[in-house]
Amino acid sequence: VSFAGRLIERDAPGLWIDPGPFGCLGSGPGYAMAAKLARPDRQVILLSGDGAFGFAAMEFDTMVRHHIPVVCV
Repeated sequence: VSFAGRLIERDAPGLWIDPGPFGCLGSGPGYAMAAKLARPDRQVILLSGDGAFGFAAMEFDTMVRHHIPVVCV
């Protein structure tokens, strides 16, 4: 994710949320939900690896139940 942050261009501040250099596996879905609820007019894309997905897979159930549209790659 840190590498992707250097490649993906953003047109304004605050459009990239990163857990920092220590990784914090599994924090992405929570960040994605918060971003979508804070900015419902914007598309939110979550970049997640297999390990991080395993730590927070239940958050996808929350997104579905509460109709929070987030794209996960």
